[in-house]
Amino acid sequence: KLRNNPSHEIQAGEVDFTLTGAGGSQVGAVSVKVNKLAAGATVPFTQPIAEKNAAAALVRDVRTQ
Repeated sequence: KLRNNPSHEIQAGEVDFTLTGAGGSQVGAVSVKVNKLAAGATVPFTQPIAEKNAAAALVRDVRTQ
């Protein structure tokens, strides 16, 4: 889930994730885009991951407009 903590709407946002394997090494990356996220809102998201060895997703970067 993604949550908008500020007191204003986010028009557009993108969250980059680093994908790691069970041993902790990087196996890939993926980005998730969201639009019109209301202040204080929490939204679920899904993102297909092609890397079959991915065991965890770590937030690498968050950008908003």
